[in-house]
Amino acid sequence: MNNIEFIIEHTKNIDVLYVEDNKEIQESTKDILDIYFKSVDTAIDGKEGLSKYLSYKEEHDFYYDLVITDINMPKMNGLDMCQEIIKLNEIQAIIVITAYDELVYLHQAIEIGVDGYIPKPIDNKQLSRVIYKTARAISDHKYVESHVKLMENMNLQLEAKNEELFQKNIELEKSSRILDTVIHKEQILNINELNTSTVSQEKLLEEYTRFIEEDLFEVDEILNAIDLSIMEVMDTDDFISKDIRNTLGNLFARYANIIYQYHIFGDLYSVMNRFSKLLVSINGFKASNLKDIFSLLESVVFALDSWNKELNKDNLEFHHFDNSIVEDFNNIIKVMES
Repeated sequence: MNNIEFIIEHTKNIDVLYVEDNKEIQESTKDILDIYFKSVDTAIDGKEGLSKYLSYKEEHDFYYDLVITDINMPKMNGLDMCQEIIKLNEIQAIIVITAYDELVYLHQAIEIGVDGYIPKPIDNKQLSRVIYKTARAISDHKYVESHVKLMENMNLQLEAKNEELFQKNIELEKSSRILDTVIHKEQILNINELNTSTVSQEKLLEEYTRFIEEDLFEVDEILNAIDLSIMEVMDTDDFISKDIRNTLGNLFARYANIIYQYHIFGDLYSVMNRFSKLLVSINGFKASNLKDIFSLLESVVFALDSWNKELNKDNLEFHHFDNSIVEDFNNIIKVMES
């Protein structure tokens, strides 16, 4: 799996509105966006963009997943359009594209709540990085939203089931002593299952609590060091030295060795330990290839930091963070070994 294929796994279901007044730039950039996204609609200025945004909502009953817009445009500029969009949909994901002489608008864009920006002329690697980060955030939001809807549907089904059970209980009260005995046995079995579940939950909580109290601070410190090292790599065009790779490999190995003592983190330990060894041992990689890998790794470290923060909340309902990080590490390893 190459870098583009890895990114497309997160972008392939996303619908985009792209607003750009320069027709030549619009067409060339749309050709690139079409590679990543499910659909890309275009508009020539902010006024047309806002109109298409509203029409899309009327037609589909939901908004675009992502809006990508230039800033300096006639009729309505990109920032004014973004403000109107945020009024309609405060969680709308937005990326702005700005020329270097327009950076004065960047502070205003941040206040509006944009999720990323891309300087002109557009660099494909920078575009891929911003697209990937934003797409991951959109995917996480969709994941949470889908599970909220699932829970709502399950609650409705549960209410209907409870009503059905209530009616059956009325009938069972009129049943014979034999049926009463059967019901009593079922209740005993249910109580036993509940007790078993409670014991398992207590053991799980005990292990998480021990990790939070004894080791979470240290892994946070390690993660901060990893993040600083990756930022240093992404800010240089020089060859990525073996010393830097050794430093990062040792930091990931330290992290892995800490979570090794907790069997609940077994999958995360295995994949992180494997990645740390591979990072130190790889040879023959071009600097550009490693930069692509480090770009992906930067997003994984962000997810890992989010996961640590969830641990710090003593929340036991966050296993999807762990699974997602394991999957992303596996995908990066595939890229490194391909």
